[in-house]
Amino acid sequence: FANYSNNQQIQQDLNLALSGVTYDQRTYGQVRTDLKALTVEIDPVSRTIITSNANWVLDNEILQKMVNEALSHSEEFAQLTEHPVTFKRSITNSVLKIAFIDIASQQQQLTDLRQALLVMFLTAELIFLFVAAYLSDKASQPIEESFKKQQDFIANASHELKSPLTIIQANTDIILSQPGSNVYQQQKWLDSTKLEVQRMSNLISNLLFLSKNSDETTVELFSNIDFSDLVLNRVLSFESIAYEQDIDYKYYIQPDIYFKGDEEQLEMMVSILIDNAMKYCDLHAGVINIQLEEKKDIITFTVNNNGQIIAKEELKNLFDRFYRVDKSRSREQGGVGLGLSIAKEIATTHRGTITVTSNPTDYTTFKVTFRP
Repeated sequence: FANYSNNQQIQQDLNLALSGVTYDQRTYGQVRTDLKALTVEIDPVSRTIITSNANWVLDNEILQKMVNEALSHSEEFAQLTEHPVTFKRSITNSVLKIAFIDIASQQQQLTDLRQALLVMFLTAELIFLFVAAYLSDKASQPIEESFKKQQDFIANASHELKSPLTIIQANTDIILSQPGSNVYQQQKWLDSTKLEVQRMSNLISNLLFLSKNSDETTVELFSNIDFSDLVLNRVLSFESIAYEQDIDYKYYIQPDIYFKGDEEQLEMMVSILIDNAMKYCDLHAGVINIQLEEKKDIITFTVNNNGQIIAKEELKNLFDRFYRVDKSRSREQGGVGLGLSIAKEIATTHRGTITVTSNPTDYTTFKVTFRP
């Protein structure tokens, strides 16, 4: 096929045929051994064949038709219309010669090449479409997940706001239905209303905190804080609650641990984790262990509590907004499922990580790790 990739090569072979070189005299590099070619001398008057020299045997009638078409063609070098043959005419010393070369195999090779290229193109197109569809699906998954989380967030926030509003409305209706009563007589409904207002206030504050932290792309300059002192103060503030609930409350706080951070946010994170342990430790024989230590420039804060074991399938959702393992117990204790989300946001803001494990041996442990 390479010898017939352009007209120049074809003309070269036709010129060889017209020059009188016999086919058995052709050397390597001139003509392939499987070349089908022939040369004829023509009587210019009768247009009949005088002699022919060929390695290609054709029927006389077909050959004569080829000669007639070549003679009637306006070009000296062209391809026959009725046969896959290229010809060239030449007149030398009043002798008219026509050389013919069969290009059927070359045309077939071109056809095969076109088909192969078409198959390759279609295959590549299918692969491209498959890869594009796969990548598009992978790229859209985070968007879909984000959209779903946003929808869930709005639905959960609406639900959490609706509940206290319903209670407040019911309390108000009861108070209004008793116009002759005094404040003391309505104390129960007023206290309930105050509690629900406080719940709404806390919920809105938490939502605003999460929204602010999610939207911030840069962290404000942190100050160098005594993290040991901060954690110890928070731990001691819960000691009285632990005593009232008869919880075995233990802690070890390594002194003189410093790193840069937002003191208010870190206090909130520590309080959330201790409060969470208080809520979900064993109701009758609660045990809480709190530890803060620094080893090899890694600060680790852990809060461990006994009680109900959290299932593996629920652990991965524990830091999602509004997610609660024990919804009824959380509701009774005033939780809405935002605390752990806030704790995670704070840890992430301080370039830290927060993890949770839960098993029958070690119970439930929250671990926050910082690398100052």
